[in-house]
Parts: sequence; C-alpha cells; structure tokens
Amino acid sequence: GGTALCERMHELYLNGSLVVAGTSAGASVLSETMIVSGDAEESHKIGSALQMAPGLGFLPAVVIDQHFA
Repeated sequence: GGTALCERMHELYLNGSLVVAGTSAGASVLSETMIVSGDAEESHKIGSALQMAPGLGFLPAVVIDQHFA
C-alpha cells in the first residue's frame, strides 16, 4: 500500500477499468491492513504473536485471515 502502483490501481478500479480478486495472500492484500505472520498456536491473540502490515486498501475496515482454522 501507499505506492505509485497502488494509487494507479485505485484509479483504474474507481473508473471501472480494473477488477481485483485474490485467494490466500492475494485476498489478504486487498484490505487496508493485512495479516503478514503469526504463530499458528498464538496468532488469534492480538499482540506480538500477530504481525500486521498495510494492504492495498480496496476493502476498508476489513481484515482477511486467509488460513482461518
């Protein structure tokens, strides 16, 4: 998120020239904030076990856990 490429993707998306979709990490990156890592036994706990990073921002106020168990 926050790159020139991301900005261009948003422009194209907003004018109807771009469709966005993804599975697994490709789905996670569509949100404003994405999960980038976490210990499988502890990642449900917010804190040092769960690491987040900026996503592309196509889905505001959403976090996608692509490998939910």
